[in-house]
Amino acid sequence: MRNRFFYNNNQAQAKRVRKSLKQKWTKAVCIGTLSAAMITGVPVIPPISAYTQEVYAAVSENAKIYKLSDPSLVTTKTITDFYGNKTAVSYIDIEITEDGTYTITGSNKVDGKDIDVHISVGKGVKANIVLDNLEVKNTGLYQMDMAGAVGADSRETLFPFMDIEGTVNLYLKGNNTITMPQTMSNGTAKNVGTVFKLYGQLTVRQAEGESAASLTANNTKCLINADCYRGYEYSNGTFLMESGEVKASGASIYGVDRFFMTGGTISCDTVSTKTKSQYCFMGGEINAGFSIPNARVGEMRGTSRFDSGKAVDDCGYEMVNMSVYGLPAEAKVSSINGCPVYFTETAEDGSLTAYFRKGSNVIEIDHTFYLYEYDWSTGMLHLVSDAELCNVQFVTGKGENETTYRNIKVKKGVAMAKLFHDTHYTYTYTTEEGAVFSETTVVDKDLKVIMSSSVRTYNVKIDGESQKMEYGTPLPEGKIYYSARNRCCYYGGSPVAEDMDLTSLELITDNEGVEYAEISSKKDLMLFYNILKSDDRVNGWLTQDIDVENGEVSVNLQTYRGIFEGNGHTISNMKNEMSAGGFCRTLKGIVRNVCFENISASTYGVGGSYGAAGIVCSINRGLIQNCQVVDNKMGVIRNSWTEPAAIEPVGTVAGINMGVIKDCYAAKNSVDTTQIFEEDDKSKILYPIAKNYGVIENCYYEAETEQEAEASDEHAGIGKTQASFASGAVCYLLNQKVSDGTQVWYQNLSGQNADAYPVLKKNDNSTVYYGYEKCARIYTNQKDTKAVHSFTYMAKDDTITAVCEWNPLHQAKEVVKAQSAVYDKKEHAAVVEHSDSWAEYDQLQAGTIQYLRDGKVTTDLISAGTITAVLRHGNVQASVEYTISKAVLPEDAPKCRHNLDKVTAAAATEVQEGNKEYYICKDCGKLFEDAQGMFEITKESTVIPKLEKNSQVSETPKPTETPKPTETPKPTETPKSTETPKPTETPKHTETPKPTETPKLTKIPEDTAASVQILPALIQPIVSQKRKQIINWKKVKGADGYFVYASRCNDKKDIRKLQRIAIISSPGKTSYVNRKLKKNTGYKYEVRAYRIRNGKKIVVGRSLQLHAFTKGSKTYDNPAGVRISGNGKRTLKVGKSIKINAKVVLPKDKKCRWHTAKIRYLVSDTKVVSVSTKGKIMAKSVGKATVYAITQNGAMAKVKVIVRN
Repeated sequence: MRNRFFYNNNQAQAKRVRKSLKQKWTKAVCIGTLSAAMITGVPVIPPISAYTQEVYAAVSENAKIYKLSDPSLVTTKTITDFYGNKTAVSYIDIEITEDGTYTITGSNKVDGKDIDVHISVGKGVKANIVLDNLEVKNTGLYQMDMAGAVGADSRETLFPFMDIEGTVNLYLKGNNTITMPQTMSNGTAKNVGTVFKLYGQLTVRQAEGESAASLTANNTKCLINADCYRGYEYSNGTFLMESGEVKASGASIYGVDRFFMTGGTISCDTVSTKTKSQYCFMGGEINAGFSIPNARVGEMRGTSRFDSGKAVDDCGYEMVNMSVYGLPAEAKVSSINGCPVYFTETAEDGSLTAYFRKGSNVIEIDHTFYLYEYDWSTGMLHLVSDAELCNVQFVTGKGENETTYRNIKVKKGVAMAKLFHDTHYTYTYTTEEGAVFSETTVVDKDLKVIMSSSVRTYNVKIDGESQKMEYGTPLPEGKIYYSARNRCCYYGGSPVAEDMDLTSLELITDNEGVEYAEISSKKDLMLFYNILKSDDRVNGWLTQDIDVENGEVSVNLQTYRGIFEGNGHTISNMKNEMSAGGFCRTLKGIVRNVCFENISASTYGVGGSYGAAGIVCSINRGLIQNCQVVDNKMGVIRNSWTEPAAIEPVGTVAGINMGVIKDCYAAKNSVDTTQIFEEDDKSKILYPIAKNYGVIENCYYEAETEQEAEASDEHAGIGKTQASFASGAVCYLLNQKVSDGTQVWYQNLSGQNADAYPVLKKNDNSTVYYGYEKCARIYTNQKDTKAVHSFTYMAKDDTITAVCEWNPLHQAKEVVKAQSAVYDKKEHAAVVEHSDSWAEYDQLQAGTIQYLRDGKVTTDLISAGTITAVLRHGNVQASVEYTISKAVLPEDAPKCRHNLDKVTAAAATEVQEGNKEYYICKDCGKLFEDAQGMFEITKESTVIPKLEKNSQVSETPKPTETPKPTETPKPTETPKSTETPKPTETPKHTETPKPTETPKLTKIPEDTAASVQILPALIQPIVSQKRKQIINWKKVKGADGYFVYASRCNDKKDIRKLQRIAIISSPGKTSYVNRKLKKNTGYKYEVRAYRIRNGKKIVVGRSLQLHAFTKGSKTYDNPAGVRISGNGKRTLKVGKSIKINAKVVLPKDKKCRWHTAKIRYLVSDTKVVSVSTKGKIMAKSVGKATVYAITQNGAMAKVKVIVRN
């Protein structure tokens, strides 16, 4: 379905068809209005054929056919009702998302069971839908949104038979029946269903070849419902009835903005709207009561009555349903007041009941004319006998092109009083003799009057500014408009068809191409809510915090289906004591990234008009994400019909959740419980987030103790203490432990301005990280903090344990292990093993191992003997002892021949033992004194003890140890005299900085800086106040600091050059405040980034020269921004070009004093694209680049360009 019963998820489709929507919907409305004008008197083209040609494609023979009895069409889904009951629903859902022809036929009885049918036509889609002998019986009733009166059955249908957001031609073929379910309210059957929910355009006509095709709707409350509000006070959509018959006994048509009828038959209970909409009944038969402000009527048959409003004809005469007498009995009427009629006949007594003018009326029967005049005293028409009538022939064109438009009989000697009037043209009239003919011209003979037409001009006021616009002129693009008179909204491109008084909101487009209405003030927010009452799918985009100042905005906003993007801003002080939802009653769309503060909402208990209470909404069937609900007030108001223990749920975010709530928190909210009785179970009334039948994920609320419930639990949510909120823990969890710059939540955790709760205001300095203080885990605004420990070491046996003195739980172990072996000519070393926690502590390093034989240090890990491996950390040591055994030969093994290796003698020193010369057998490991292996010795007998201090070596060093003469440095190695630093290179005394002085910087001339690359990072909007200006830039990678240059702007003959006013030596600082300025004065600035090379500061990039005026002028101000039409991406082929349309946005009612071009362009990569001064982009080579459109104070917009072959 297009309108899901969980939440409206058609934004992706809306994104794909938005352009198509504007073009097609605008065209359809324009031509629809044109058709209305035509059928009320424009003598140009036959209305129906023109409308069909331009708006609708012909019915295709290649129609897609849906046979409702086909089981493959059945979908099953579980839904949740108001009371949390889960129901498995089977239904047939036909989604029409592409232009084309579709045939719906047969019965919806599948396998003996009636399966509810829902058809949806998406935004921007034009569909021909043929109902071919359809027989639909929908039976499903669900308690969807609110409990009803006690003891009554107030269930409703899950969906209408057809949702129309695009344009539909409904062709009737044969007899079609749609039956909707009924409730039994107090034993009485009650109709609750809707057949057509209309946002777009619906035309009903018979299929080709049909003569009596029909559509009958049974048990229906609304035949057509185009009202998004209540009480049909707002309007939407267009309906045209051309042929065929539509019957809906007891049903109504609500809130249609444009209703045109030229043929066919409609029978229903009422046609109602309270708006100044367009209703034209120029043919056909309609049997209904009218509660509408006005309508234009022609030959309208039926039992219709105007309960309110009035009807007029195409000359502007008021029309009243009256009877006349004295006409031929049972005679066919040819014309009334010159307008041909085709189906009107007199009664048996010669009477005729029809809509007549309050004035003179001429009825033609069989070429005889009867004059009736209105008696204002009796309110009746009286026949005027023997009246002499003159014929006034109105014609268009001249000569061969002359066409008779209408022949009107006028009583001789009187004026016509009123001439033709329609919405499209104004007319001038002249006689054949060239005399002007007007409403006051007395007719005393037959006349031919030539009509000339010109397009009608209307007075259109937009945001208080009036202008003249011709009929059909499209409203300017880029805005959404609201008419308080019509209580209807219009998009840019909608055609002008009447005098209009409009207020508007700017439209902005996000990176995904979705359009939003921009909301930047309380006035904008109130306008946005009025727009939603006409079209509840409009998206909203907050650009400022909004204080409603205790005003009521969203009272009775029934449903919201769009996307409301808060961008981290706050809506506060909204007093909606009579509303169960602060933002809306039922949310079927998305609300995200908004803070709701000091907003009220109340529940009225079962049987009330409002139901469950929550700050965002009463009932959530959509998605609420990243919302902050703080310091709000909720209440329970008990009415006389509220039974004990029958109070509706009260939540903080929502009253009842049937959709998804995620990444939100609630704190400091209060509930007035004075009207909750002792017998009331508060656990079934008060909920921390919402009474949950859907999913509540990663949501937190303030509690006295830590609490947690499952995401699917009725009391879902995670309770955290105020200390947890203040610590940053909740902020970190809301971000799902993300701190890489993509997170949504921020919190300043230190200083006087510390935040007690997470905020949505982006501030990189308030990013919350999970870091350390010493070795304790904390939440901090410091990035990349690491644990710092203070370890002490303790040893036991073969193990050393490192223990942190700040937290004894932080410890790690190091164990020395060794295994005994049999001599095998290989080294046998000990190994050190660490516990898993050792690697977690960066401060810990592995200990050192030393080997001992008989208590003396050794490096021999091969020979047989006992070895002690000692693991040391300072004075702490652990050890393990192991043995290398001699190899034992079997008795029958041949005797070892001793394959000996010589071990050279080494002299002892004061720090290390020496050894005598000896030999070791490589096969058996035995040691010998001689090379022949005759005299076996032990390892210990080879050791020479360390020398005592100050003792002399007993052995004279060998001659080979004496340094060779060649080791003496050669004369050529002496540095040459040329390598001696020159005197001029010796730093002068005067160049040495004094301790209190900052080294002076070499001045960089402006002409030198001009040749340096311009970096977009150094360009940011200048923030101006009366006496100071703030210059901002972004950090430049590799820069060591920044120069800030400034001066007053040039003033005629006074040419001022830039002077350096600041040196920013910290590469992380990216702003400078220029103080003590004159108000209402222009200043220019340039920021330059530098790097230090060989002690010098070298400029590596600069900004454009930016100009801004301080505050103080009532007339002038600085630019507020730059807007580029379309989305932020362009794709080009090499060699192709495109022009971007960039415009400067100024504050409302302000002008700008220009010191530079309005827009200056930069490009990030000139190898990929180039850009002209007028914004023309030329693709040069394959790649990606960014084009910046910058106005004089640094405000900018950018476009990403992709170049392909």
